[in-house]
Amino acid sequence: MCVSSKDDLPINDRSIAYITTAGRRDLSVQFDKIVDAAETDIENQYRISFVGVIICVGIISLAVIACLFAFVLPMKSQLVDIEESTDRLKEIVPKTTADGMKLCQEMRTGIQELDQGRRHMMKLALLAHEGVYDYKSKELIQQTCTDLLIATHNEFQLEQRMMDASGYNTELAQDHAMEHLLLRQRLTRLCELMEGVDEAGCFGALRHVQGLFEDHFATKDIIFGAHYKEVGEEIESFGSILEFQRKQDDDLADLGFETQNMQSFAGISNPNLMPMTGI
Repeated sequence: MCVSSKDDLPINDRSIAYITTAGRRDLSVQFDKIVDAAETDIENQYRISFVGVIICVGIISLAVIACLFAFVLPMKSQLVDIEESTDRLKEIVPKTTADGMKLCQEMRTGIQELDQGRRHMMKLALLAHEGVYDYKSKELIQQTCTDLLIATHNEFQLEQRMMDASGYNTELAQDHAMEHLLLRQRLTRLCELMEGVDEAGCFGALRHVQGLFEDHFATKDIIFGAHYKEVGEEIESFGSILEFQRKQDDDLADLGFETQNMQSFAGISNPNLMPMTGI
């Protein structure tokens, strides 16, 4: 049908109805396509976002697991090692040992200057033992052992000056001085071992050294104390005059357990203090 204008078509003409309906159908199809495309795009974006979230969660989970293996597990392992080491120390140093670490009556010489220094040495040894049970740091316990070494050096130097000033028997004095030297060597070696990793072995050695000190206090020091009280020498009368120096003994004590330096000690009377290559 050919028309010149829309005015030429009557309102009830079937052709105009077809054209209108067809146009509407085309618009509906286009709308449906647009809606379907939009929904598809939204679904795709949702899938992409979901996958992205899953990937992020996976990455975070892997990072957490990596941190767990890199930091948490090693720290836990270290804590377990510390706990096991402390338990070993407690087995080696029983709690009852601390009760006996006092300057008992059998160890007292009756000379205030001597007993005061020896009491200080026993106190430092007790602090080292208590450090194990109180979970003190290794550095603090090492410092306590170093303080014990210094106190031992000062106390033995004082005893040596007193023996020289009081005219102590030469043989007894030499035996006494030799025991001083070996005790200092044992303690010096102990301080060196404290730098290592076997704390249990170190504290086992500390207990051994403590027993040697107690034996020395109860024997050699008691014999000398009785002699010194009989002679009646006063520390003030020689303390500032006779500054006894045993440089050779100091050097030997710092050498630890070098066998070549111990050959001259074979005649010592206390078999527990014979030179060894370890504590």
